[in-house]
Amino acid sequence: MHSLFQDLGLSVFSVCLQSSIGMIFFVAIFKFRYKKEFCLPAIIAAILAVIGVLSSFLHLGNPMNAYLTMSNLSSSWLSREIFFTSLYTGLVCAYALILYTGKFKGILTLACILSLLAGIFDLYVMSQAYISTSVPFWDSANTYFEYYLSAIMLGAIFFYTFTYKKISLNFYVFGIVILVLAGMLSLSYVLHGLGLSQGSLAAKQSASILFSYSSLILLISILGAMSIFYFLHKA
Repeated sequence: MHSLFQDLGLSVFSVCLQSSIGMIFFVAIFKFRYKKEFCLPAIIAAILAVIGVLSSFLHLGNPMNAYLTMSNLSSSWLSREIFFTSLYTGLVCAYALILYTGKFKGILTLACILSLLAGIFDLYVMSQAYISTSVPFWDSANTYFEYYLSAIMLGAIFFYTFTYKKISLNFYVFGIVILVLAGMLSLSYVLHGLGLSQGSLAAKQSASILFSYSSLILLISILGAMSIFYFLHKA
């Protein structure tokens, strides 16, 4: 049971941070495109980042010793992941707070840019933390690709959900972008699995486990596509 909560915490951490950083990516793009602020998406991004950080404590043996994970920044990618995730979370929370209170507006653009840059680099560090474990499934350049792609796709979904009624966003364009990203992500998983099947014994075992869930992955992909089409139709 404890192992289940640890794995769940790690999954929630990854998804929440990817969604948050993806939202800030679109907040920054549309901030400069429309010359206006997007308070609600920024607040949601901050909340997701905080949830992600808190859920990561479940993955630790003793959450009270969480501060010790940053004691080895010079050589540990896990320590760097915790540090840069905390940095990103602090910056995005500050950005959301400035938007919400209306104070210190002079540094809004700087706060937005710093949040975006910290988020982009945090995705790299999070990916590297997986790759450095030498687990065959993660020890690949695909990990970088899948991490960034997932962040952009989730960010697009969340950003559109909270802004399509406020500005004239073309939901067909957003829908196509989301579906293309989802297709690229699915293709990446397939190619990743095929690549593993040509590797070492451990890699082949990883590929076997991955493809054993192929039916479930296909079902989830179909349901996800149907959900996106339904949402766009209603929008």
